[in-house]
This record gives sequence, C-alpha cells and structure tokens, in this order.
Amino acid sequence: MKKRLDHLLVSLALCESRSKAQSLIEAGLVLANKKQVKKPSQLFPENTKIEILPSARFVSRGGIKLQGALDHFSIDIKNQTVLDVGASTGGFTDCLLQNGAHLVYCIDVGKNQLHKSLQQHPQVIWKESFHVDELRPETFGIKFRWIVMDLSFISIKKIMHNVVRCLENDGQMLVLFKPQFEVERKHNDRGVVKDPVIRQNALEDMVTYLQETYNFSSIKSAPCVIKGPQGNQESFLWIQT
Repeated sequence: MKKRLDHLLVSLALCESRSKAQSLIEAGLVLANKKQVKKPSQLFPENTKIEILPSARFVSRGGIKLQGALDHFSIDIKNQTVLDVGASTGGFTDCLLQNGAHLVYCIDVGKNQLHKSLQQHPQVIWKESFHVDELRPETFGIKFRWIVMDLSFISIKKIMHNVVRCLENDGQMLVLFKPQFEVERKHNDRGVVKDPVIRQNALEDMVTYLQETYNFSSIKSAPCVIKGPQGNQESFLWIQT
C-alpha cells in the first residue's frame, strides 16, 4: 500500500505533524530511496527508505527560511549580537545560534511560545507578551548591528520606525516580507496572494517605501526557500543602513 510522503513521515515518527513534514519536503530536505522529493502528495510504499537531511535541525520552519536567506546572500552572522523581532517558536533564533551568533535577544507578542530549549539557552534573552510598538533602544539598553524580523497580521510599514531606531548606524536587517499582510484585502484569497504580479508589485512598493522613508544604503530581495503555511510565496529583504 502506498502513502503520501507527508503522511509517511508522520507514521514513521520522523515528523510530529503533517505541516512540519510538508515544510521539510518542500524545502528539499527529504530523500526517498536517496532521491530528493519536493511534493508532499507523492506516493511511496511504506517500506521506502526515508531520510531527512541535517538542515532539518531547527525548532521550527522559520529556521529553514532564515538559513536559506543567509546562504543566498552569503551572510556571516558569527559572533554577532542579534535582535529577533517576532521570535515565536524561535526558528530564526535557533538558526542564528547554529550559525555562530554570540547572543540573541527575542521579543514576541505571544506568551510561552519560545521553544523550551531556547528559553533555557544561555545565549538567549527573551521578552514575551511584548508588542513591537513598545520597542525602544531602552528595551534592552543597547542598539543592534543585526536585526531579523518575522511578523504576522501587521504591515512592515506600520512598525518599521520602532525597529529602525534600535539599529546601529552601520546596522543590517533581514526582514521576511509576507504579501498577505501588505496588499489590499481584495487581493487575498483566504489569506493567500495568488497573483504573482500583485505579489511582485507589493514587494517593489515596499522596497521603494523603505528606501524613500529611511534612506537605506541598500535593499536586496530574494524569494524564501519554502512557502508560508498557507502557500504564500514570501521574500526576504536584506537591508543595510
């Protein structure tokens, strides 16, 4: 009897959920009989040899996303002190630590979401139930040379001022651009922006807005290596002040 690959990963206890399995498959991190498979729905016999590549080591799919951006832009984060805005489970934080970050400060509006392994990590300082609107340089008593950001249900435009003032003069940012929170509601199909033209226009509009508003020296974009949970094609913005 054959099963979908995402179902197979769960039944073999290789993943705790189908959504996690789908993320790994779409990121190209799953091998079936030593061949890469990128379709969660592809069918395989139950005795198929399944392997998960080492990059699946992060506490959440956010780590896969950020790793893809670090690799694409050839960014070295070693020994840096980083602010993670919208840390959630801590995928970005986990990725930063595994890439050699010295210290990661985390904020998130949620409560008790950060993975327990990160809550107890000596190189992590975190604030929960903390909205980005409250963010000030005084929050942690320092400004940051590096900031990473992954927020939902709010436009980047509405909160960037709070984040930028916590950035050093020669600072850099990696910001996850989520089109569903940046376009008009009429362009959302149950939370998914399907039209690639609308998506690209929104991305270009964001780059123009940030450049004109904050006069950044450089903004580069790249598609995220995996799609969002609902299928949105997200992008990373690499911003240099």
